[in-house]
Amino acid sequence: MDDSLCLRELSEGSYEAFDTLYMRYSPIVEQFVLSLLKRKEEVDDITQNIFLKIWENRSSMSGVHSFRAYLFKMVRNAVYDTFSRRKPTNGLQDSMELGDILRSEDMEGKISAKDLNMLMNMAVENMPEQRRRVFRMSRRDGLSHKEISMQLGISTKTVEYHMSKALACRRLLLFS
Repeated sequence: MDDSLCLRELSEGSYEAFDTLYMRYSPIVEQFVLSLLKRKEEVDDITQNIFLKIWENRSSMSGVHSFRAYLFKMVRNAVYDTFSRRKPTNGLQDSMELGDILRSEDMEGKISAKDLNMLMNMAVENMPEQRRRVFRMSRRDGLSHKEISMQLGISTKTVEYHMSKALACRRLLLFS
């Protein structure tokens, strides 16, 4: 079930649609929150609160065009709220670090960059196996199209096809 169908059904009160979204996105939310907060004890609470708010606001979910963007705005706001409520526990250094984070005018930019990176990784993970393999060999391993075609035993044209589809998928994600 795709996100738009889940959101439509969720707005009608479907537990199954909510469960689908929760199972699909809660691990990603948890990983993202943990990468920002570095405290496991806060991750579960934030994740549960975010999905509780989604359930409580389910009637308005059919108007959401991009659940990923909506979800990561919620995460960003929850993380920001957590930072602003935190009490430093390890003396002056914690106090200075937290103060720097809260005063940082670029905090939203840093979180947004992490949002974008997370979304792009999700896009790559949702690609068909062969396309994902080609994309990673090109971008992560730095192999040329010819080297990829030789290693995978496919034509260079096939590698080019997979790369164009992979890059188009990422571009759609960036502009959705």
